[in-house]
Amino acid sequence: MKKQLALGGLAATAVLLISGAAFSGGTTTMPSAEIVEFMPATHELFASVTGVINVFLHEPGTVHLPSVFGPGSHPPDPCFGLGLTWDGVVLADTITHTQNTAAFEALLGLMAGFQCTAEITSDVVTGGTPAPIVSMNPVLQ
Repeated sequence: MKKQLALGGLAATAVLLISGAAFSGGTTTMPSAEIVEFMPATHELFASVTGVINVFLHEPGTVHLPSVFGPGSHPPDPCFGLGLTWDGVVLADTITHTQNTAAFEALLGLMAGFQCTAEITSDVVTGGTPAPIVSMNPVLQ
């Protein structure tokens, strides 16, 4: 019994180490980043938090989460409609077990035009390369 428990613990530890989840500080979250530009050719997303521009990389493995609608969000805001559309694509992807990266990238281009806000979680990268986006979702206040 103790041998099975020990082997189970070792297997769980190995999975955490291989996935990178065992290392703290591997990701960072920007809760209210303003999307200022999206470059479809390079998949680079430029977002601003307190005036500082950060560059992220939108990848096919990015997890797209449902929008967060605050009490002040309502239909005259163009980001409201884009958030609803985003949620529709998230729902379709969930039902069909697919990832419609092209649809999300089209939405990111539109969101940049209206400087919509989003919560972006990315890998921490040192150097001049864009940080890969782990997950993201629109945030409407």
